Amino acid sequence: MKLKAILFDHDGTLVDSEVTHFELWQAVLEKHNVELAEQGYKDFHSGTPTPRNAEILVEKYALAITPQALAEEKEKLTHEFFTKNTFPLMPDSLDTIQHFHKMGLKLGVVTGAGRFGVTSTLQGHQLEQYFDVITTGEDVIKSKPDPAVYLLAMERLGVKADECVAIEDTENGIRSAIAAGLVCCAVKNNYSAGHDLSIATKVFGRMKDAKDWINRRDSTAEFKF
Repeated sequence: MKLKAILFDHDGTLVDSEVTHFELWQAVLEKHNVELAEQGYKDFHSGTPTPRNAEILVEKYALAITPQALAEEKEKLTHEFFTKNTFPLMPDSLDTIQHFHKMGLKLGVVTGAGRFGVTSTLQGHQLEQYFDVITTGEDVIKSKPDPAVYLLAMERLGVKADECVAIEDTENGIRSAIAAGLVCCAVKNNYSAGHDLSIATKVFGRMKDAKDWINRRDSTAEFKF
């Protein structure tokens, strides 16, 4: 089957955002007398949508607040961050986006997080013209690791699973893509290096290596479309 689309995760894949999300969660939890360690965030919270992280944190620390209210505190700080800042792009992201766009492939951003983060990235880095679809955790009832957000992206693009490749960085994201029937390239970063990425079709240390592997699809037996 001919390759027609590349579907990118957002946080930790296209943009270097996890350290900021960690710092924002630290600030939220400090108000509730909880100190969140960076390693703990990497192991249990990186790549997890805010509502689910809020549920985990309320239960773990027996917080006197509802998960919804805690998530709203995090979202408020995140919105405040975006009024003055844009996440920096991950290494090789821009080149990879431009490369696949020039090939004539459809591109999508598929995130378990909210839409405003993606909008900030695309506008701040002038990338809007490259992407054909954006699907977020706000568009589905169940977010990653559920496959719904990927299934919605494919539906909107008019493509089938065997015509797409997903690029992800976390275990939850990979599980979402694989459950949707996609070939999934995992690209490690400092926050997801300790995750179990083994269910990905292929694991890479750099986005460039993932891009090169996808390019070789017609001359390798590693996977077929």
